[in-house]
Amino acid sequence: MSQDIVLQTMKELGVEPTRENYLAFAYFGTPPEKLSAEEEAALPENLQRMTSDEPESDSRED
Repeated sequence: MSQDIVLQTMKELGVEPTRENYLAFAYFGTPPEKLSAEEEAALPENLQRMTSDEPESDSRED
């Protein structure tokens, strides 16, 4: 499957691929305050948030 068009555009423009930036691009500057489970699942995996019933972890790769 080809790369996500939002991530591709961000890369071309030199925009850091953060969750905040991704949502701003994907929602044309006005992202919703909360995403549905389906919307969350549609995000690139590295930008998804854990569901509220899963414990949060600080084991991020830097």
